[in-house]
Amino acid sequence: MPNVTLKLKPGHLTLKQIRSTLTTHDDFTLSLPGNILKILQPALNTINKALDNQHTVYGINTGFGLLASASIEAADLTELQKQLLRSHASGVGKKLSAD
Repeated sequence: MPNVTLKLKPGHLTLKQIRSTLTTHDDFTLSLPGNILKILQPALNTINKALDNQHTVYGINTGFGLLASASIEAADLTELQKQLLRSHASGVGKKLSAD
């Protein structure tokens, strides 16, 4: 089947569309709208304001789960988020079926 593109536009991609694509296509592309930075900017502003005011924000400047009470130094926040993405993008053991 030809390559299919899923457009990741907030509020416009349904779970049904994702499931359909995953079950019927071996090859697909994800795309973001050209104005994604404008869409995400208010959320980024909120996070930056909280950090500038030295507020504790779970998973942004704290550990996760049992380490939620552990504060992360400002110099390590970028690395924390990078490692979070890496941990969710990797797996161990036998590959799961598409289902």
